[in-house]
Amino acid sequence: MEVTSFPRSLYLDQLHQTFPEVGSGALALVCTIQIVAALASSLAGGIAQDVLDAAGIELNWLFFGGGVFMCLGLVLSSYASTLMGVMVGSVSLGIGIGLAGLMAAGMCVLWFEQSRGTMLLLAISGQGLGNVFFPWLIVKLLETYDEVEDPWRPTMRWMGLLSFSVCAMAAPPMRLPFPGEVEENEKVIATNDELTPLTTDKKYGSIEKDSNYDNLHQRRRSSVVAFEKLRTGSVQASLRSSIVGGVANGLRRSSVVGAYQAVSTAPYFDASDLGRRSSIFTRTNVDKYPILPEGNCESSFSSFTLKDVAFSSTNLWLSAFTFIACFASLNAQVLLPKYCLSLGFPETVGGFAIALYGLGVLVANLTLGAAVDRVGAQKLLAFGFATMAMLFFIWPLCISALQIYLVAFWFGYFQGPISSLPIIILADAFACSSSEHILALNGMINMCKFPGYLLGSAIASNIAQQFGGYRNATALSGIIELLGASTLLMIPTPEKQQRQLAEKKSKTLESVIISNICLKMKLFIATSLLSAASAFSPAKTHTPLRSATALDASKCGNFDFDVIIVGCGVGGHGAALHSRAQDLTTAVFSGNDVGGTCVNRGCVPSKALLAASGRVREMRNAAHLKDFGIEVEGEVKYDREGVAGHAKQLANRVKGNLEGSLVALGVDIVEGRGVLTGTPHEVKDESSGKVYTAKDIILAPGSIPFVPPGVTVDEKTVYTSDGALELSSVPEWVAIVGSGYIGLEFSDVYTALGSEVTFIEALPNIMPTFDREIAKLAERLLIRERPIDYRTGVFASEVTPGIPGEKPVTIKMIDANTKEHVETLEVDACMIATGRVPNTKNMGLEAAGIETQRGFVAVDEKMRVLTKHEDGEVVPNVWCIGDANGKMMLAHAASAQGISAIENIVGREHAVNHDAIPAACFTHPEIAMVGPTEEQAIARAEKEGWTLGKSTGSFRANSKALAELEGNGMAKVLYNKETGKVVAVHIIGIHAADLIQECSNAVAAGTTVQELSMMVHTHPTLCEVLDEAFKGAVGMSAH
Repeated sequence: MEVTSFPRSLYLDQLHQTFPEVGSGALALVCTIQIVAALASSLAGGIAQDVLDAAGIELNWLFFGGGVFMCLGLVLSSYASTLMGVMVGSVSLGIGIGLAGLMAAGMCVLWFEQSRGTMLLLAISGQGLGNVFFPWLIVKLLETYDEVEDPWRPTMRWMGLLSFSVCAMAAPPMRLPFPGEVEENEKVIATNDELTPLTTDKKYGSIEKDSNYDNLHQRRRSSVVAFEKLRTGSVQASLRSSIVGGVANGLRRSSVVGAYQAVSTAPYFDASDLGRRSSIFTRTNVDKYPILPEGNCESSFSSFTLKDVAFSSTNLWLSAFTFIACFASLNAQVLLPKYCLSLGFPETVGGFAIALYGLGVLVANLTLGAAVDRVGAQKLLAFGFATMAMLFFIWPLCISALQIYLVAFWFGYFQGPISSLPIIILADAFACSSSEHILALNGMINMCKFPGYLLGSAIASNIAQQFGGYRNATALSGIIELLGASTLLMIPTPEKQQRQLAEKKSKTLESVIISNICLKMKLFIATSLLSAASAFSPAKTHTPLRSATALDASKCGNFDFDVIIVGCGVGGHGAALHSRAQDLTTAVFSGNDVGGTCVNRGCVPSKALLAASGRVREMRNAAHLKDFGIEVEGEVKYDREGVAGHAKQLANRVKGNLEGSLVALGVDIVEGRGVLTGTPHEVKDESSGKVYTAKDIILAPGSIPFVPPGVTVDEKTVYTSDGALELSSVPEWVAIVGSGYIGLEFSDVYTALGSEVTFIEALPNIMPTFDREIAKLAERLLIRERPIDYRTGVFASEVTPGIPGEKPVTIKMIDANTKEHVETLEVDACMIATGRVPNTKNMGLEAAGIETQRGFVAVDEKMRVLTKHEDGEVVPNVWCIGDANGKMMLAHAASAQGISAIENIVGREHAVNHDAIPAACFTHPEIAMVGPTEEQAIARAEKEGWTLGKSTGSFRANSKALAELEGNGMAKVLYNKETGKVVAVHIIGIHAADLIQECSNAVAAGTTVQELSMMVHTHPTLCEVLDEAFKGAVGMSAH
């Protein structure tokens, strides 16, 4: 089981845990440093092998050193208190991984000849087992140290000790084979004779001893004795007998038995002058060593220098292949999850695809060994690259999860051997003449991986962003794979390579190679030009699920884009995704704010604060926990910075996902703010001044917090929701001006964390926008039972910031009707939650002939912009969605409007039913609703001449709610008695925000209460509260 691959994920997780403020750039730097250290140590280790071998020093010290460096790296990281300390640990860890990985691969390859592929891939498959075992062990260690402040630190120390122990145990028997041993191993594997251990008394030929014998004998003895003890011990004897008795006859050459037998029977030389084997075993000495093959190699043991083989055709072309392989091979891992997101799949689909990719690598290592030995590593790699090229061209045609899973698996299967088989090509070419240099050559080839890793995925991602999405990025990757296959075909056969190295009479070795490379480079360039030419041919793409009818979406005409979207919040993002789904070329002006208010300063981070504070509230409610039979000893504490950091990290993650999905689909992102120029079809980048054109323009600028006159905001003691989300402090007493969704949610956060809250509401009732019956129950559950009071019917006419800890915030209040001063409050902080206004100022609307009211843009039911709110005319090819049109200031409503606008752009008439769009307030318990309030529904029924029906369900009668000890709450269904159609639903109770979706779908589909009453709801679940209300509407009873 390979130990050299597991520490990296542990190390990076520790970096996240210990330094939560570290950004993605620093993390990428740490990853890069570790990769460079691993590859560089592989090169250095290979060259060091030459030096040590010439001095007669056993190479097991290099492998042992790898274990020491891995252990040292993990321990240093575990004690690091600064990022620089982590960097040092990263370098040490990378060095250890490089040394151990190089030696392990070299031992597998150089000890075998006919079965190199089988043994190497079988050994490497242990990495897959390690990837399963070590994460499991890490989880167990973390659970063990769960009470420790930072459990990652002791866990890393234990894993460092384990990595050292594994390397220390595996190091003693490691050495390079002497001539004749490889052939003897192959005979043993092929015949599968009785496993009789050979002792050091068995020699190949006779070698005279000299005065240096004793010193060399002592050097050899360190490895021989340790291995002899393992080999002749009772444990091995029982293992050998059980293996041979059970499976030896069925497994033969490609078996674990074969690997065991080859290593356990490897004889040891006992001579004084074997330090430089190639100087001893020349053709003139063959008679002394009869086991040496006769005539198998034209220049057996001719002792070529490292420089000779480094500039050989085989090594140069193999280095080029490695660079190309790593240039394209990472693209599947990097782009595949983003591609899944671009199709609308959840993150779990991309994660499972990568898991199948890893499974493909493991299966390849377990099954391709025999194929390598039969057809050769060179041909197998060429076939694998050609197949991967085909997969890159197939990839953009995949639109279902199953298709993506299949492609991911086969990507892993054919890519798995890429990093392991080059050393076999080297061994085939040089084992007969320059085996002492093979590890050094392998180190050189490993270094060629880094520029490919560094550049490949970055270039592919940039192409995906700039030039049309995945189709071009994957096409480029496929072309590169074909180029990689062509370089493999240029590697000479081992016999031809040996002849080239021996040819020194008329030309120097360097001139021969340069001449050879020049000739082949002509072929290489010709192949590249032909492949590049194919990239200009028309690309075939999958047909959208619904094709455009009134617009040829594949042509922009005289415009830069089919669609330009000004704003990149949830609405602009939804419009962009749907636009690309219709094959419209699309650009988005992000204003350096991808995700907009919702993701960066609204819905998303506020839910993180509510989730964290909600757990604090629950853990501090001793009476509630006692009813569960749970007791918590000591005070429940929280880390304010940690809570705020959770919100910030969540926002950044979601923002990254949104941006990644745009890039993946080929949406052009313009960082500046877009403004209209007054000329039809034009949008100007406000920062650069560059003008872009599009056939259609969608305005999605979003909104900003409204600050009433007389209020001074410093975002420290007096702040809007933008500042509140930073959670820079938790005031003892905070006033919240406004009692809508935003104010209620933050009152939930503040009271859970220990603050007292005072609401200041201008209207006569608290929570004025909610259904009155629901608002009264919410007042009892969310206000009266908490340290909250309120003032209604008053304006905060003047709010003056204070100084934290020194001067309070002063709030002067006047009567909403008489405008007379009624009270002055002095509080620690004041949050302004008086709603939001459109962010349409200075957008060039006036120049385009568009009038606004309080910043709102008038639109019709199709989201087409009107010149004014009353009797306005349609502005051709200009659309407005989201908060800026004021129809419904919710993120998901903006997204729905964006999709609707695109539908109308491509000629499919569509109008959003805003009565069917749900809303939620994420307090504890939650409030959710769809459709009008009961008061509004009564007025509508009277106006339209129908009778309003009402039915309720209670959480107090719901088994699941009672099991959660959350029986407070109700669901109210309003419906048309004549038609039975659901008009509105209002819910307050546990998970109300999740329950409302069923009701929203019913309103949208025009479902009747008669139909809903006959639908089966899972028992016991919270949705049975709705079942009770639906059944009550038609006179039925729910159990």
